Amino acid sequence: MAESLSNVAPLPLRMHVQVDVTDPEVIAEIRSRSEGDRPAYILGALRVGVLAMRAATGQLDAGSIREAGAKLLGDLRELLTARGAEMSAAVKTELTKHFDPKTGTLPQRLDRLVGKNGEIERCLATQIAPENSVLAQALSQKLGEGSPIFRMLSPDDARGLKAQLETAIRTALDRQQQALLQEFSLDSADSALSRLVGRVEVVQRTVADQFSMDNEDSALRRMTDLLDETNAQIQRNLTLDDEDSALARLGREMQAKIDDIIKVNTQVLEAVVSLQSKKQANACTTGHGLPFEEKLGQFLTRQALAAGDIHDSVGTEKGALGSKVGDFLTVMGPDSAAAGARIVWEAKANRAYDVKKALAELETARKNRGAQVGVFVFSMDSAPDDLPGLTRYGSDLIIVWDEEDPVSDVYLEAAWSLARALLVREASNDNAADEVGEEVTAAVRDIERQLPHLDEIRRLAQTVANNGGKIVDRAAKMAAEIGERLKDLEERVLAPAKEG
Repeated sequence: MAESLSNVAPLPLRMHVQVDVTDPEVIAEIRSRSEGDRPAYILGALRVGVLAMRAATGQLDAGSIREAGAKLLGDLRELLTARGAEMSAAVKTELTKHFDPKTGTLPQRLDRLVGKNGEIERCLATQIAPENSVLAQALSQKLGEGSPIFRMLSPDDARGLKAQLETAIRTALDRQQQALLQEFSLDSADSALSRLVGRVEVVQRTVADQFSMDNEDSALRRMTDLLDETNAQIQRNLTLDDEDSALARLGREMQAKIDDIIKVNTQVLEAVVSLQSKKQANACTTGHGLPFEEKLGQFLTRQALAAGDIHDSVGTEKGALGSKVGDFLTVMGPDSAAAGARIVWEAKANRAYDVKKALAELETARKNRGAQVGVFVFSMDSAPDDLPGLTRYGSDLIIVWDEEDPVSDVYLEAAWSLARALLVREASNDNAADEVGEEVTAAVRDIERQLPHLDEIRRLAQTVANNGGKIVDRAAKMAAEIGERLKDLEERVLAPAKEG
């Protein structure tokens, strides 16, 4: 065999094999790996398959070995069974010889040992029988009538245990009685009662000294002086006659705060009255809607200039539908991520419009002006009741703006930012820029979450405006009531001193 192996030509270090794989499972497994890992994986799989096929050729030899092993185990099982039967018969015979209830040697020996008149019974009768046994004789000598124990336990014997116990108990009781009488006797200076009386007298003198007004160092005298000093200090700080007292300073500070509150609320009330008068004057003019539209255009122009966008007033021009719907048009600047995209703005100071009509108007305006996003701006006086400051409906926004209230400019700024963000998101989706679209969507959602807070601010501002006069009146009443309470407080604090 060694000679034949030596004649085999040496194996090459590399072999090129080109194989077409057709098995679906193998193809799926190879495709699950990356391009760079596939050659190593295919070589490993080929090696595992070759080794598995080489091992399969040895199945015949292994079967022969299993058959020979099974025959050997069968012969061994038969031999062990035969030897086990022989040993069981021998053990059974030997156990019967010794443990058979009738003829066994062990039962016969036990019967002679523990049976009637057996060896144990005869031994016990000799040692512990009630009469004439060794135990009976020993007990008679130690516990009988003439024994020392019997004489000691006898109640009639003067030297017995009973008499000795009575004498010892009587002597102990007499000693305890004498000791107890001595401890409760005032004749002895060392008795417990004498010591207790002495301690009570010391405590009584100490208490009398501490609660004596004649003793300047007593606790009662010190506490009285402290109360007098505290009362004097309270009177000094809670009087309005002394300008430096705490109560006087508190009164001046509270009066100053009240004056500040009255001043601020008066200013708020004056501003509210002025604003309401201006609104009423604008409402009385025939062109009430015109200033609103013009101010919206001015605001949008400023925003467009700051952002680099193009803003135009197109309300007098016809659009793609041959209509003039759409008051303003904002075109995103060239530097924007949505360059050329359009926002159409529709301004209304007309109570005839509700949300449904506003959305329908915006749809027409977007088509007419070629815009992707539309914003409908209600004036504060014409907006439907309970309409939020800013609401988004897909690509359309509806806001409520008060041109005379700077606070409501926040809604316009939010609508401006949301509209531009919606255009950028739409442009990013068209350009497959998913990351930019997700960021813009997140920003839009953040802005929308803040909108309820804007509505709350608007309601609070309106509440201040409506209640300005009430606040001023209430502040004046509070000032008067606080003055009366301060006088009552001074009278109550000084009352004990005047009575004393």
